[in-house]
Amino acid sequence: MSYVNGVGGENFDTGSIRKNLSSGKAPDKALVVGSMPPAVGLPLGAAEVMFNIAGDWRFTTHSDTSGETHNGIVTLRTEGSSVRGTIETWDQSNGVITGSYDASTGTLTLSRNTGLETTQKYILSRNGDIFSGKFWNEGKYADSGSFKLVRPTPIAPSGMGANVH
Repeated sequence: MSYVNGVGGENFDTGSIRKNLSSGKAPDKALVVGSMPPAVGLPLGAAEVMFNIAGDWRFTTHSDTSGETHNGIVTLRTEGSSVRGTIETWDQSNGVITGSYDASTGTLTLSRNTGLETTQKYILSRNGDIFSGKFWNEGKYADSGSFKLVRPTPIAPSGMGANVH
């Protein structure tokens, strides 16, 4: 990246008035010339911050206690590292979910008060576009098992399907 004195100064980046460029710190009122490709020059782990967990996810959960497997949708919203959202429940329990996402480690930590004298907690690790890990209950209804989040497969709009001839 290069720069010359800019806005508020007399020197701009033109051939006739170009000043020598410096590889040091840009001066006050510098006009930046050029751009950096994404993730270049970011500290280690900073590119991880760009991963967006907001939106819809398909989940699969398997209970080690009952042996049952359930599928549904989790919708997440983020504000910084804080996460809020909803999870489809099969037992009519409270589906509000809260937690945090640590971009440097790829760890998603969630919990929800089921409204049934039980708190369900989740700890998931990111591997590419998939989060997987475990859940466990604390309170009246003991349970634990595996939990996995994947992005839903996009569906073509009606009438936009492929025709095979």
